[in-house]
Amino acid sequence: MTTEPGAIDGAQGARRPGPELRLQVRVLDDALRFAREVLGAEVELAEPGRAIVRRSGAEWTLIADAACANTVMRELAGLVVRRGAGIELVVRGLDPDALEQRARQTGHGVLTASQVAADGVREARVVDRDGYVWLARAARG
Repeated sequence: MTTEPGAIDGAQGARRPGPELRLQVRVLDDALRFAREVLGAEVELAEPGRAIVRRSGAEWTLIADAACANTVMRELAGLVVRRGAGIELVVRGLDPDALEQRARQTGHGVLTASQVAADGVREARVVDRDGYVWLARAARG
């Protein structure tokens, strides 16, 4: 889905109050492919260099480095080796085994294979091409 430039700004202004998650990415097409193929997310709006992605009621904005109007954020992203270091992006309603399998099938990194954690919940962590860590957790059943 592609929209006219500026549509994302208008859509974000109408969103519900609260925190907004924006992830700066090197290549937007790669980040969108990961979101669709690995996370099972849908692209809600897309314009050159930016897109809003949604899954299980959560949404986030992907912004390509080249399209980032904020020079401070663009420069900061250029300084780091691993973006999002220390942050886990939790995807609710996603089976950890399926997450791991899709990550492997699409050539993305698996940080921790699907396993039962100390609290008895099954979980898996995968890493996208920008270094963001995505976590799926599900009660054993």
